[in-house]
Amino acid sequence: MTELYVDDVRISGDMDGKLGHHFVTSDLLNMAPNDTKLSAKTVGHGSWRVRDDDVRRGQRTVGVTGWTMAESLDDMEARITELEQRPEQHVRVRFVGQGRDLYCEGILDVARPDQLNPVQTKWGAKLVCEDPYLYSTAIQTLFLQSQASSRGGLAWGTSGAGLKWPLDWGDGGLDGNSGIVYNAGNAAGGPVITVHGNFPQGVTLMDSLGRSLVFDGPVLSGSPVTFDCRPGRRTVKANGVNKSALLSSREWFTVPAGGDLGISFLPHTTGNGWAEVTMQDVWL
Repeated sequence: MTELYVDDVRISGDMDGKLGHHFVTSDLLNMAPNDTKLSAKTVGHGSWRVRDDDVRRGQRTVGVTGWTMAESLDDMEARITELEQRPEQHVRVRFVGQGRDLYCEGILDVARPDQLNPVQTKWGAKLVCEDPYLYSTAIQTLFLQSQASSRGGLAWGTSGAGLKWPLDWGDGGLDGNSGIVYNAGNAAGGPVITVHGNFPQGVTLMDSLGRSLVFDGPVLSGSPVTFDCRPGRRTVKANGVNKSALLSSREWFTVPAGGDLGISFLPHTTGNGWAEVTMQDVWL
C-alpha cells in the first residue's frame, strides 16, 4: 500500500477503480535522491580525503501521474479543487509493504487539467522532498533520568504539593541515566533528545562512542530543550528558538545503518527532570 496525504486528503496508490484520487506508484519508485559529493581541496593548505560523512544527499524530486474518479462533473470539480486548494502543498507520502511502514514529507504542486471528465480525469503533479530520507512510522522512545533524581513509587515532591512527573513505578519506569537506540534501516540516522525539568547549569549528553553534546545554557521547567541529531537538522532549540550557540561541544550522534548506539544523560548539577530520547529507522 502506498498513499499520499495532502493534509486530510488521501491519494491512493491502489488501482481499484473506487471514487477518489489515485496515482501511479511506480513514479515514486524512481525518486531516489542524488548524491552531492564534496571534492578534496587542491589549493591553499593542501588536499585531504573526503569522509563518507561528508557526502550529502540531494532532495527527492519526481513527477507524479494521477487520476480522479467521480460520479458527476460537479463532484469532479469539487475533488480537483481540494487537490489544488493551496499552491505548494505540504504532503506526507506513506509506503507500506515488505514488512515496512515508512514515510517522507515534501511539497506537492498539482497542475490543474485543461479539461475535466465527469467520470475520470487525469492530472499531473511534481513532488519535492527536501529531506531525502524515509522514516519508520514506529518510534522508539527512552526516558532517561538524571543521576540525582530519586526513584521508586509515586513521588509527591519535597513540598507535598502534588505528583512529580514523570511517574516512576520502580525499575519498570525510567530507563536509568543511559539507554540504547536502534536503527534497522539502510541509512545512518540520528536521535532526537528532549530534556525536561530544571537544570540551571545545563546538561551533557554522551554516546557509547565517546561523542558528547555539552549544553551550557539553563534547562528550565516549562521550556524543554530539544537536541535534534538527524542529518540535515542538527540544532538545539527551546520553545522554537535556536540555542545551538550555547553548545560548548557539538559532536552530533549518528546511529549507523543496521546498528545501535548507547546514550547517557548527565546534568551538570543537581536538578529534577528527565531526557526523552526518540529514534526512527532510516532508509534511502
